[in-house]
Amino acid sequence: RIFAHRGASSECPENTLSAFTRAIEIGVAGIELDVRLAADGVPIVIHDASLRRTHGREEQVGNLDSGALGEQGVPSLFEVIALCRDRCELLIELKGFDLLLAETVARLCANCPDVRVLSFAPRMLASVSGFTPNLPLVLNMNEPLPISELTATRLSVLSCSRTTINSKFVEDAHGLGYEAWIFTCNQEPHFRQASVLGVDAIFSDDPALAKEWFSIR
Repeated sequence: RIFAHRGASSECPENTLSAFTRAIEIGVAGIELDVRLAADGVPIVIHDASLRRTHGREEQVGNLDSGALGEQGVPSLFEVIALCRDRCELLIELKGFDLLLAETVARLCANCPDVRVLSFAPRMLASVSGFTPNLPLVLNMNEPLPISELTATRLSVLSCSRTTINSKFVEDAHGLGYEAWIFTCNQEPHFRQASVLGVDAIFSDDPALAKEWFSIR
């Protein structure tokens, strides 16, 4: 399976409705996006804590309400859920360690089909599970962790960086009933690595290229 990392972010600005629409047009299995809370408590879709890199502005995301962020092209999670419903899986990554964000997303997505919640922080995932036990959870890792040490409840997937993942990690994950995912694969050597490892899904900034490569293998 191919997941569009922040949408089709090689073609469109990342984490925007245009990037998500393009990913749907490509025919991805799912779309990954990043979520933070705006000042008014609305979950909005942006990776960084500030607007500097993506919008050339100095404001902090947490200091602006969702209306002001929407004027800058930052969509709300509500908008993206509506766009993607019944069209592809939605992979919502919680940024940071704000347990209020975990609760907000858990409650919002309680009855949403085809949604998974991702985080690098096990306690964020545990918080989501506490509010909405039915939501499938994905633990992101910059490097493989001993699977015996994983404590977040209801994990269904372990997702690891392309630069550190190895075959033992994939085998151990599969042996314990987890899926193994890899991020972020944007070139032919990356796709080949994922294929050799036997992972279940990849994240890519260029899902069109990834889809083309895997379609002829």
